[in-house]
Amino acid sequence: MKIALLLPTRERMNNKISFMMSALSRCKNPENYNLYMGLDHDDPTMERCKKMSKSITNLKIVEIPPNPCGKFRLGYFWNVLARNSNEEIISMVGDDMVFSTDDWDEKILDEFHEKNCPDKFKLVCGHDGHRKDQFAAWLFIHRFYMEKTGYFMREEFSRNWIDQWLDNMYASFGRKVYRSDITITHNHWVFGTSKFDKVAENLRLHEGENKEHSDQMWDKLGDERKKEAIMWEKYLGIKSEIIKTT
Repeated sequence: MKIALLLPTRERMNNKISFMMSALSRCKNPENYNLYMGLDHDDPTMERCKKMSKSITNLKIVEIPPNPCGKFRLGYFWNVLARNSNEEIISMVGDDMVFSTDDWDEKILDEFHEKNCPDKFKLVCGHDGHRKDQFAAWLFIHRFYMEKTGYFMREEFSRNWIDQWLDNMYASFGRKVYRSDITITHNHWVFGTSKFDKVAENLRLHEGENKEHSDQMWDKLGDERKKEAIMWEKYLGIKSEIIKTT
């Protein structure tokens, strides 16, 4: 069993290297995971990343094709990466994150060992270095979820609510595991631990539009969440409690 670190990223070469080196220096065994970097076709760091992948055996570069819908949909990037990977465990991570816990790979793999996850339905998350709640700011799930649903992330959302969908679904079955002993530090500019760069600025330009769209989609997709929950109820033999998130 191996882990796929799915990392959509643009520009931010220093961030790419920091993430990659933190995963490597903190892991128990680099053979436990592969890192998939997803880059737009016109990303100025593309060639440098491809050169790195020639000498780093567990680094895979995935060129993300334009979204057929013509809109910015963050979940689309993670779905492309998930479909280009084949590891049993898939993840949602960001290029402004760094691993801060030793043997993180062994801890994650142990959570998904057959004895701890016989039905392959579990979400594992932990501390992001800032938040005091137990929200899944980063997460790991078994690929089985995608095989059953046909997707890793719901692509209807622009940015917000993508992670809430998974957080909500697994928590409603009591299958969300928060590991306070595992930290992947989120160096987001809102926490004052990174600079407000060009990538953040481009996202901010559409933040109002994206947030409004995503908020509306959360309500519109209420029946879809219930439909998915019913599917998992039948599989797990457990009644769900869909958690309302505002």
